[in-house]
Amino acid sequence: MPPKFQFYFLILYLAIPRGLGDNQELKPPHQVLKENLNFAKFPSCQLCRILTNSFLKQMERTSRGKFEGGDAAWEEERLQSYSTSEVRLIEIQENLCTDIKDGINQCHFLAEENEQLLEEWWFSKQMEEPDLFKFLCINTLKHCCPDNHYGTECKACPGFPDNVCNKSGKCKRYHGQTMNREEGKDNPGQHQQGLHEKKVAQHSSEPETFGLTEGLEEVKKARRKPGGKQFV
Repeated sequence: MPPKFQFYFLILYLAIPRGLGDNQELKPPHQVLKENLNFAKFPSCQLCRILTNSFLKQMERTSRGKFEGGDAAWEEERLQSYSTSEVRLIEIQENLCTDIKDGINQCHFLAEENEQLLEEWWFSKQMEEPDLFKFLCINTLKHCCPDNHYGTECKACPGFPDNVCNKSGKCKRYHGQTMNREEGKDNPGQHQQGLHEKKVAQHSSEPETFGLTEGLEEVKKARRKPGGKQFV
């Protein structure tokens, strides 16, 4: 083949979109979106709550077992043995994370990673601690803090329990999300713990805001002169 035709052939080859010869079709936008949502990433505490909520939904779904209809006494007896049985647990585990829309793959991974802890709660800890979220996410995995606690050590919010943030705001809790223990700062996409919502005095000549940092450091009080210049 003459060099001139070789050059044209190469240009033509490079111009052909890849994959057309592989019988591959472009995915519709809704399918691409769904797949992206399946791989959505959530902060550790939010993900743990998603998992425990899914577990509780499956518990509710299986609460009646397969014994509806018939003899009431027989039904009650069978339900008592079924309620904490391995059969019911397996049914719950098989359907975990199927009821959520976002982060399905991440949810499945967390469920598999903590399968033994879920079984431990089911068979031996459920009576002692009925709250699965508290058992798994707060006490065991320590992905979350209790209400009105925050930070790497899950410290109590200033003023806890009766005077949180001097009753002038509220100690925000992003599902009790703890801060990044290695870096000592928030994980990406998370709301910082222990932040106090601003509450400005509406009828005061000296508006006051409460600190947005651990320790509740007061923000300097400020006034404005006519003309907008600020001084302390």
